[in-house]
Amino acid sequence: MRRKQTALLMTLLIVGSMVFVSQIRPNSPVQSVHPGDTTGEGPPITDRDKDGMPDLHEEAFSEAIFLDQGDRSRTVQGLDSDNGTDNQSDHDFDGLTALMEYCWPYDLDSCFTDNRTGLPGKPDDISETGVRWYLDPRMGDTDGDGLPDGFEVSMCMSYTGEINAQTHVWECEIFDPLNSSDGLADSDRCELVTVFNCGDGFDVDRDGEIEPHEYYTNTEEYLYGAPESWTTEFDGLRCSGQVPHLVDPCRTDETRPTNDDGWLGTDPLDNDTDYYRWAGNPGQAFGLTQKGDGIIDGWEIYFQLDPLNSSDALIDSDVDGWDINRDGAISPDTSSVTLDLGEALSNLEEYTISVDDGNWVTAGVKSTSIGFENAVVHEYNQGTTPDILHHDTHSLFADDSVGLLYIGTRSGVSVMQPSTNSSTHYTLPAGVHLHDMYHWPSGGENGILVLTTSVGLQSIALLEDGLLSGVIDELVTGEMHLTIPLDTGSGDLDMIGFGESQNVWKYSVDSEGRIGSVESVAPLTNALQQEENATVNAAVHVVLPSDGPRLFIGTNRGLVMANSSDLSGGFPTSWIFDTSNAGQYVKSGVVGSGMDAAVQSLVVDGPRDSGGEITSPQTLWVGTRVAVHQFDLIVGPSQPVGAFSYERMYNNFDDDEATKTAGNDVLTILPLGDEVIIGSKWGTWALDADHSRSSGVEPDHTRIPGRVVDLAILTVEDEPLLFAALDPGQYANIVQIDPLSNDSDSDGMPDGWEYIFGLDPTNPFDRDDDLDADGVNLNPDADDYFDRSWTNLDEFRYVAMTDQGWNSTNPKLSDTDGDGLLDGEEYWGFFVDKTNFTCHYLNGDYLCDENTGEDARNTYITGWSDSGAGGGTDRTIDPTNTDTDGDGMPDGWEIKYRRWIGQTFTGGNEWSLDPSDPSDAVEDADGDGLTNLCEYQWQQIRLLVLEQGLSTHNETSDGAELWVDTDPNLIDSDGDGLPDGWEARYTCSWSSAQEGLNPLNGSDAGNNPDGDGYDVNHDGILQPEESLTNWMEYYLSSLIMLGDVDQNGASLAYSTHLYNDSWNGSATNAFGFFVSQEVLDDQPLAPQRDYGTSDPLSRDTDQDGMPDGWEVYFARWDVYADDWTLNPVMELDSLGDPDGDGMTNWEEYNSIAANFTESDPDKSSPQYYAFGTGNIASIQVWSEGGSSMSFGEFMTPEQIAISGMTADPNNPDTDGDGMYDGIELLFTQWNQSDMVWTLNPLVAGDGHYDADRDALTDLQELNLTVSNPINGGLSPPDAPHMWEEAILQNENAFLQRINSMLFAKGNRAMIAAQQFLDWRSNPALPSPPLLSTIIGITDPTNNDTDNDQMIDGYEYWFTEWDLDGNQWEMNPLSAADVDFDSDNDSWDCNGDGQIDENESYDNLAEYQSRIYGKYSQRFSVPANLGLMSYARDAVIAYQEEMGMSELDSRGMLYDSFVSKDIMSSERMIRINEAYSDNWNLSLVGISDPTHPDSDGDSMPDGWEFCYSVYTETLPLNSWRWSLNPINPLDVDYDPDADGWYDRTSGDVPAPQGTWESRAFTTSDSNSQIAPGNSPLYFTNILEWQMGTLPISNDTDGDAVQMVRDEANGLTVGYDKSWQLTDGREVYKFGTNPDDDDTDGDMLPDWWEHDNGWNESNDNWTSFLHIKVVWEDFGSTKKPLNVTGFDLSRPNMEWTWATFDPRDSTDATEDPDNDGGWGCSGPSCIYIPYNNFQEFFGNTTLTSAAQVRGSPLLHQGEQITEWWQLRDHLLQIGTANDIYANYFRMYRINASDDLYAHIVSDNDVDYMLLDPSDDVHICRGDWTDDWERRWGSFDRFPNTGQGEFVWGWWHLDINGDNIADGTDPLNYDTDGDWLNDWFEIDDDMVDGVRGNGGSPIRYDDRTTS
Repeated sequence: MRRKQTALLMTLLIVGSMVFVSQIRPNSPVQSVHPGDTTGEGPPITDRDKDGMPDLHEEAFSEAIFLDQGDRSRTVQGLDSDNGTDNQSDHDFDGLTALMEYCWPYDLDSCFTDNRTGLPGKPDDISETGVRWYLDPRMGDTDGDGLPDGFEVSMCMSYTGEINAQTHVWECEIFDPLNSSDGLADSDRCELVTVFNCGDGFDVDRDGEIEPHEYYTNTEEYLYGAPESWTTEFDGLRCSGQVPHLVDPCRTDETRPTNDDGWLGTDPLDNDTDYYRWAGNPGQAFGLTQKGDGIIDGWEIYFQLDPLNSSDALIDSDVDGWDINRDGAISPDTSSVTLDLGEALSNLEEYTISVDDGNWVTAGVKSTSIGFENAVVHEYNQGTTPDILHHDTHSLFADDSVGLLYIGTRSGVSVMQPSTNSSTHYTLPAGVHLHDMYHWPSGGENGILVLTTSVGLQSIALLEDGLLSGVIDELVTGEMHLTIPLDTGSGDLDMIGFGESQNVWKYSVDSEGRIGSVESVAPLTNALQQEENATVNAAVHVVLPSDGPRLFIGTNRGLVMANSSDLSGGFPTSWIFDTSNAGQYVKSGVVGSGMDAAVQSLVVDGPRDSGGEITSPQTLWVGTRVAVHQFDLIVGPSQPVGAFSYERMYNNFDDDEATKTAGNDVLTILPLGDEVIIGSKWGTWALDADHSRSSGVEPDHTRIPGRVVDLAILTVEDEPLLFAALDPGQYANIVQIDPLSNDSDSDGMPDGWEYIFGLDPTNPFDRDDDLDADGVNLNPDADDYFDRSWTNLDEFRYVAMTDQGWNSTNPKLSDTDGDGLLDGEEYWGFFVDKTNFTCHYLNGDYLCDENTGEDARNTYITGWSDSGAGGGTDRTIDPTNTDTDGDGMPDGWEIKYRRWIGQTFTGGNEWSLDPSDPSDAVEDADGDGLTNLCEYQWQQIRLLVLEQGLSTHNETSDGAELWVDTDPNLIDSDGDGLPDGWEARYTCSWSSAQEGLNPLNGSDAGNNPDGDGYDVNHDGILQPEESLTNWMEYYLSSLIMLGDVDQNGASLAYSTHLYNDSWNGSATNAFGFFVSQEVLDDQPLAPQRDYGTSDPLSRDTDQDGMPDGWEVYFARWDVYADDWTLNPVMELDSLGDPDGDGMTNWEEYNSIAANFTESDPDKSSPQYYAFGTGNIASIQVWSEGGSSMSFGEFMTPEQIAISGMTADPNNPDTDGDGMYDGIELLFTQWNQSDMVWTLNPLVAGDGHYDADRDALTDLQELNLTVSNPINGGLSPPDAPHMWEEAILQNENAFLQRINSMLFAKGNRAMIAAQQFLDWRSNPALPSPPLLSTIIGITDPTNNDTDNDQMIDGYEYWFTEWDLDGNQWEMNPLSAADVDFDSDNDSWDCNGDGQIDENESYDNLAEYQSRIYGKYSQRFSVPANLGLMSYARDAVIAYQEEMGMSELDSRGMLYDSFVSKDIMSSERMIRINEAYSDNWNLSLVGISDPTHPDSDGDSMPDGWEFCYSVYTETLPLNSWRWSLNPINPLDVDYDPDADGWYDRTSGDVPAPQGTWESRAFTTSDSNSQIAPGNSPLYFTNILEWQMGTLPISNDTDGDAVQMVRDEANGLTVGYDKSWQLTDGREVYKFGTNPDDDDTDGDMLPDWWEHDNGWNESNDNWTSFLHIKVVWEDFGSTKKPLNVTGFDLSRPNMEWTWATFDPRDSTDATEDPDNDGGWGCSGPSCIYIPYNNFQEFFGNTTLTSAAQVRGSPLLHQGEQITEWWQLRDHLLQIGTANDIYANYFRMYRINASDDLYAHIVSDNDVDYMLLDPSDDVHICRGDWTDDWERRWGSFDRFPNTGQGEFVWGWWHLDINGDNIADGTDPLNYDTDGDWLNDWFEIDDDMVDGVRGNGGSPIRYDDRTTS
């Protein structure tokens, strides 16, 4: 095996344990023995240096060795007998210390112990050197075998050696470091791990022997991957890490890919070394749990693969895979177990091809000399001289008389003449394979060959020279394999043949070679079929002298014997043995394998005459898969047990198990008299034996290797030669498969393509084979051979001609695309055998004539005689595309059914079908309405049913046997009178809906697959005469069927009851005459002949919702319209109303119960209805119907027996109850409780429901046409009917109401609406009866007929005649009453003196309250609660507050209503008399429109309605309507939460009384409130009594004070304090909740409360230290304190400060004494700055009285209130307010001085200013942290964005960034030492505010 170097260095992981106890052995100081110390005896074995190695040994290896490799050199040191440490040296780098090398073959554990029984080294008697041989410590490879000493020692000690128990030396079977032959050996283990030397080389030349040059030697394995210059003495061992038994052996930096310890080369003991795989990107090596990739190392080395890396096994190195599924990618192999998963031809797959399951030896014919050992073996195949037809050979017959060898091959017969090195051949037609051959020398004149082939039998005559003459006869019988002669003595050649499925035939060949008829041999067939899958391998017929004729048959399942001479009639047949008992007769094989039963060869033997002919048959040689046997023919037939012998016949092959198995797998036996040649799976071998004995294996024999299946002896030039026929296994192996070549055999076909298609990538000759016989014979009448072949190479080279095709046809499939045409036919465009020439088309007619057809065929083959054309002109089509033109029809089908067009066939005619023309798919050659494509697809349906039946159509495969194929050239293929297209419904498929009708079945004309018809006698059974059959559906297009005759009196094929006597003599045209375009459009493919037919698969052909049979039965001829009233092929009749009842024909039918409908069960009447506009009819849904149940669901059996299950379209009152069917239909409703329609045209006596829940029954509503309400109300007898009043009040509205009522029904009222429109267009005419009923009624299906948002019953029951207004107070037919307020209970909510629209509690509002509560507030109800009516709210109130049940709560509503007065009680009686549950269903919870206080709670309904909102209400803490006109419990609600809830027992309630004109009147003692801590709710009844707003907690709007929450000096909350809510004003403070200035002093209650309320004392007065003490300063006074020369802030005195919002006198008080002094007179006079002035910041206006007496105006009116004066002074709301508002706190720009600034300056002396300790309390030029939007505090606040002035709360009570006056309790509000009056007075000097001092801005006191 040539070693190939690779770039990758691979390693083998060797796991071993250290067996040396220590690698360190004797190591002592250098010593010597002095000569004087000797005894004079012979010199001792000295060891001067005490290193364990004798001096002589060291001296022998002391000389250094110089190594020179050109580019590098080295001196390897020798040993030194005076150096005691060199025993541990390893100068040669072989991994063995010098001491270890000295001791070998002892290891160190034995070398210096008693175990050592002799000298180390290999003794001279077994040494190759002739002297004792030691390992050389200076040479890495002592024995020179290419394997370093250390490597061999390690391998021996680890794997191949063992210690001799006696000598204790290591004995190495392989890898002996002192044996030079190890390196050239190929020692890899066999399958048995303890057996070596099977090797991993391979038979490169496939000659059956692995010669030394084909080995992968041990040395090559060790050095795998090493550089060429690798030398142990330079580089060390080829390893990495540590290696067992060696010391520091690995000197290279090279590592194993898996980074573990071990050798770097391949494993010489494992034929498949691969120990890692490569994965990932970038790649990484991963160790394998089980070594190997399935490819032996030698094969990988030879083909330059990597024997260490398993990943390359599944790689396709030469990229020769094939994209078999044509997805554009070659899928890789992914598993070594399932190679066929991928499309790649991986290296592993190529290896398996090479191995070929052990059959890699080249096949064909081989020969060698007989009787010699090691003779030359000659080989013959397709490429040799002489050649043979095919390498797959199976039969040999030698004829010495002519020197010829007849060879049976797969492709035919080869006749070889070895003496002349020539051969001739007989080739079978393409695709025909030769299975067996028999030579009959005495047949014919010169002999006959009988052949069995894949198609039958042939006989071939031989010439005088023995060569082939020609075929005598042939017989097509089907595949026949083995054939043998029968010894019958008849004179003819009687033969037996064995075929497929254990079939056995006999036949005869007469003396002229003619083959007689073939007869089945049933007894043999039956016997063979007893054993499953029995296959005949061999047979022999012999006539025994004592027992007569016997036939022995060898099979893979055992041996059969038959007793017959000619196999005629019945005869005994039995199994001598089978798989169950073979071991009792023949040599046993592997238990359970069945191998011992497999008989593969049978040959008769016996004594021979001088010519070698058998004189008496005595022995039968039997070859099995296990051994050769002799069967004794004398006793065996009667006593087979013991008749078999294999003694000295078994070849042991030196116990080589693999060879033993293959060599004894006997395939053929050739007895030669004194020698028997055995042909086996391994090759040939010989026995020294004759018919009676065997002496064992004959050594003088040259083996012919390979799978030998037949043998013959031919004498060539006086030398007998042994010829062997070899079976190639699966592959020829003529050429070695090469994983690096994509076409190993260079035949032009890639290996992968050949492999995947079952060809042979190792056979270069198969390129010219046509295995599938798909070529073309251009002259089929002359011979059977192809004129245009389609070889394997042609198949590969084919390039697809269509997008749907693919490159390469299938070489094993004659019809690659499965279209019924051979690949060659398609490629060459020649279809003579597939074309019908007999029939053709001429001018649309279909003509058939045999003579014309024969002429056409001849023309196609030979050409048109007059034109010179060369025959048919068909074009090439794609053999890889079933449908070349892509028209859905396979090419072969189009060829089969194509017909030529024209009068004469010239070869260039058009065809009715053309596989190259896609347009013919949609053509209809026969004009039957079924396209050519559909005709094809219907054939596929037939094939499907034939194969497996069709359960969905209740069809069986047996039933389909009577069907016929649709023929695109026949209108009625099945001959049932119905055209194919009509039966197929012009479709290409057969859905389950088409069951009972198809163009393949000629017996379905009388079927009724759609089940239509009409049950004329109403017995529930559709009789045949009541059915509308397929035949009738087709012919109603042209016939009027009157029972059993047509309109012309002609008899009908089927009698029918589906007609009416009135037709006779009146009807002039059949139904089909009036067929609609829509029906025709539904069948666009129908030919004209089918126009007007109905659809046999649809009960409703015209899709008008009425079944065909019903329409036919109920049809009447309309003599005025000259048309049918109903017609199954005209859909517009669904809109007709022939009986004038307002109910369309569609609705009349579809009133049927859904379970019985023949139309759509999901579309029934009344849920659906028919509507039409012009010529368009549609079925529309009544979305408000409420139920999908039809009218018919409620019919009684009695009614059905009378009228049938539908309404009668010819009877206006089907149920006979006096009501038009249409009226009942139009106004019916679904009653969910009773699950019934309130009105039903199929049920008499209905109408007592209140379908629309308007408190009126349907009959009451319908009676309004003639009767006014009977409700207990007053009305004169002559009062007009309500509909009459309605028309007088507003005729347009009246008409609109009718219009709305009808059109509210939508298109359902189509007929009535048309009557209404007709009446309006001509009112002089009386209205039709249907319309006359409708115009005076309220709509029973609409609870608000007049659409005034009040239900009809509400208006009906609460109306009466208004004598003053001369009108009905409410009228359910007129919307004119919508604004009436019968009880005048509306409330002026805003007090403007008028009842606005949103304040009116009129009749409509009172009604709506039952639904919404307060309509305008309906969205205040949480969405999850839905609508919250007043009634529902009241019921909840009773339940939660009174603990009542829901039923009792509803009862309270009833009681509350009837207890108001007598009128209400009587009204209730009448309401419930009409319908017992009327009140509960429709009126419960109504706010009584005839009474002003519906709940009797003393609060008027209108006032409650006015302030009704849905909110969470106290004291319930539940959601309620704040006020509810029908909930008397709401008197105690406090919905605005304005009571006094935080009072304590220490609080003193305010006196209770009333305020009027700002004067208080105290109530009596009973009305006063005692102290306590329970909450005081300010309830709705109190709000009503006090005139406050019940849904506003601050009626007068004075609860404006804000309260600030702080934490760590920062504002954390700022909200209203709600101190002055209505209830607190009344209960706690005694102020007026309806006046924000209770005492009228122009100081708002909130300002006085903020400054004056003393919570500790519950009063308005506090004793405070705030009164300024003024000091005299000359002629004036100052608010300062003079102490020496210091001027400090003034002294203060204690004083009472009162701010009582109930007492106006405190407005003029000045508690902080911060006014001014007038000192212009003799004495200074104090000028007060009172509370009034502090609030307004003004020194000229001093009181409310002054203001009210002044001419001051606000918006043109006299100022009387505080807010008017404040707006006036601050100019609030004017264009100048931002500049004039002197109380504005925020600064707007840098020049603005009008802002607040309060400072605590901590100055102690007026004259000394120290700003360093100023504390800024409030600054208008700073922004407070609270709600600051951006930036830091030191910027102007943006109040528009909600920002606040820094510390704003010091001046601003209500949070508007405007100071609420100066501080009345602080003389110096801003802290600038200047009293407030002074600064204001200063500012007012020039009449312009803001340009002087400011009491809210800290001013520099040093300024002038």
